[in-house]
Amino acid sequence: MSALLRHAGATVLIPLVLAFTFVAPVAPQESPMGVWDVIEWFSESPEGERTYSKGSDPNGLFVYTPEGNLILHSTTNPLLAPQPTPTSTEDLALRATSTTAYYGTYTVDFEKSEVTHHIQGNLSPNSAGISAVRPFRIEDGDLILEWISTNGVRIYRRLRRLETF
Repeated sequence: MSALLRHAGATVLIPLVLAFTFVAPVAPQESPMGVWDVIEWFSESPEGERTYSKGSDPNGLFVYTPEGNLILHSTTNPLLAPQPTPTSTEDLALRATSTTAYYGTYTVDFEKSEVTHHIQGNLSPNSAGISAVRPFRIEDGDLILEWISTNGVRIYRRLRRLETF
């Protein structure tokens, strides 16, 4: 190969390689990927009335893995006291209504600032198999998921990062 062709090839290829090499990936601080502690969990009616279904200090984790897997589990705080075995139907019903738990996969649309939960299994069987789009933002290092439900209720989740993958 002549020196002129080698120089011409380098002139074209080096900028291309540099462009692909130095494109900054999304910083982990801007992504939902990681392990998140539930800090705040409420719903707000169109009239402004807030309901804290997990209490004022909820328990829970959201886990978004690098491979695209999602695990979500949240419950009330203080935790319900252990019950003798066998557990009563009433106690099981109370625990089920105070818990949100599902797993599946997730995808992120960074342009729209949306994370979509593709729910495969859920404590609430009617939600298994659906995809739930959640607008998100990072605010003071916390992950905020906030959206308006079909009945006009504002849903708000604040999560604090525990771990980055």
